[in-house]
Amino acid sequence: MSTPCPNIHILLTFHSVQTTVNFLKNEERMKPKRLFLVLLCLPLLLAGCGAKPPDAAAAMEALCQSQASLPAGQIYVLSAPTDDAAHPSDTLLSALFGNGRMPIALDLVEDAAFFLSYASPCELAVFYCKTADGTEDVAKMCLQRLDTLKHYWTDDASVALLERAGVTVRGTLVLLYVCNDPDAALRAFRRTL
Repeated sequence: MSTPCPNIHILLTFHSVQTTVNFLKNEERMKPKRLFLVLLCLPLLLAGCGAKPPDAAAAMEALCQSQASLPAGQIYVLSAPTDDAAHPSDTLLSALFGNGRMPIALDLVEDAAFFLSYASPCELAVFYCKTADGTEDVAKMCLQRLDTLKHYWTDDASVALLERAGVTVRGTLVLLYVCNDPDAALRAFRRTL
């Protein structure tokens, strides 16, 4: 099949070269100004290159504040110092997420925070995974946690709470929510992204 106008490609190429030559001519006159602007903006550009480190504690605080009535409980943060009461022990992590063994999926997590109620199945957990590939295993770990809660909490109020529970994945974050207002928790989770 022949092109309707075979010389159009040559004409467009010539026009592109001519435009580039004109740009370079003008570039010589504007060089000091552009150099100054680039140097002025360089620190701002470089500051944006660093990735914001995950702040699981702040995300958990936002999740807890999203709930109008959160029962008494404890917040745990993986990145908390090991001698801090907020740092979860290996025994606790094993009991919650590993059925008695340290969960392998936690190796895929950069940081995490979770809220555990003292007297109900109300739980919130946010996991910052190292990569998006790790979110599937962490989400499975959270779904196993939900199954465990459903097995142990069988009263009517707990069953109703657990029916609205879920696990959500966004990017490298995983959220487990068992709470009175799941919609508010999901909105708070989206704001942490």
